[in-house]
Amino acid sequence: MRIDKNDYEQIDLSKLETDTENDLDFQNELLNFDLDKGTTKDIDNYRVKKLLISDITINGFKNITNLNIKLEKADEVEKAKSIIILGDNGSGKTSILQAITLTLLGSGAEDIISRLSLKPKFFLRRKDYNYIEKCNVKIKLTTDNEDVEKLELNKENFLWNNNGRKLPILAYGATRLLSKSRISKQKYKGLRIDNLFKPTSRLVNAEVWLKRLYKKNLRAFKIVADDILRKILVLDENQKIEKNHHNKIVIDDIPINQWSAGNKSVTALVCDILMAMSELWKDYELKNITDYTAIVLIDEIELHLHPSWKIKIFQLLRDTFPEIQFIITTHDPLCLRGAEKGEVHIIRKNNNKTEIIQKDIPNGNFIDQLLTGDWFRLNSTLDKETLGLMENHRLLAIKQNLSMEEKNEMLEYEKELYKALGVFADNTYFGIYKQVLKDLQLDKEENELSEQEINSVKNKFKELLK
Repeated sequence: MRIDKNDYEQIDLSKLETDTENDLDFQNELLNFDLDKGTTKDIDNYRVKKLLISDITINGFKNITNLNIKLEKADEVEKAKSIIILGDNGSGKTSILQAITLTLLGSGAEDIISRLSLKPKFFLRRKDYNYIEKCNVKIKLTTDNEDVEKLELNKENFLWNNNGRKLPILAYGATRLLSKSRISKQKYKGLRIDNLFKPTSRLVNAEVWLKRLYKKNLRAFKIVADDILRKILVLDENQKIEKNHHNKIVIDDIPINQWSAGNKSVTALVCDILMAMSELWKDYELKNITDYTAIVLIDEIELHLHPSWKIKIFQLLRDTFPEIQFIITTHDPLCLRGAEKGEVHIIRKNNNKTEIIQKDIPNGNFIDQLLTGDWFRLNSTLDKETLGLMENHRLLAIKQNLSMEEKNEMLEYEKELYKALGVFADNTYFGIYKQVLKDLQLDKEENELSEQEINSVKNKFKELLK
């Protein structure tokens, strides 16, 4: 069965050939499906397949010159492949999220653009204090079809090549606040993007939504409160999310509006995703959460979270929504725990040009190694005084023909460094540096190095720090 691109109201995905999960014909037909115009039956059948992003190309969008991100195809991995973007402030992390979101909106999104007061020229890269003439974004979805989702912007218009939105898009900025207003009916199902473009735009009123669940479907409420939020909020065994006799959603009798900023922010995010997806799929009993497919974009996922929570948050979200493709940005190495092969991408500015580098996180790396490695490129995580001790020790270590006084001075520096660095001293750069010296001096009776050996120490140390 072929679908007329101009006849979306007649689409019935249940009549498409769907013999196998890898039926590429089915996936290619999905490229002609408009999620906002399909019938309820169409949308329900659409859910049995998922379209994910496999390739992103951005040229001239805001401060991005040109950039390309490639991912493995969905059928080569067991679950949705996500994207984690690292980069300095102002490098373009948020711009990438906005470019992806705008492109996937597709034609017919003009009223959304108007409601958010988004002007195309403000997304054009500026050069010599003027906007460039146009920019373009291309997104390849997981299918062998050569078509891609395209967006071109000039100073006056957003121009899409596609024929409507193909997949749910939920996009969140760095300010994710609980709403205090009532829940209004959404015109577009599976579409929540306001918060990414307007920081003051609040997410769902989680308390109202949870109380509505409690009243209409107690089982669904317990799924959210006991199985999902309790786990994602990392609550203690004796802590529960419940509705008290004052009709308030509470933890330990503390009402939701008095929860910590982290608890409120994560609750707002999770409930917003659940509400949007359950309404799209008509899954009011929340029986199919692990089957929800969507693109969820989150800016600065680490905000308001304790370090122990940052380590877990990404994996917790993935475990809860295994079929959702997350695209997140972060400044925190702790949030990289749970990243899989091919998912971490580093954005950099080099002579006003945008570079993107894919670099995996090796197992067993210390946080210091991530901070000072290619991912964050800090010179050091040590305080000024400790760095001074290491420098004094280094100057003596590379010196030839040390006097007894200098040898004793060097030992004193070592004692101070071990005292400052504690039990982890041997796992720091100081420990690595000491090991290099030791390897070179095993057969020497005196603490002296030749010029060649000094250079060898420097080079080995540099290699170890990469």
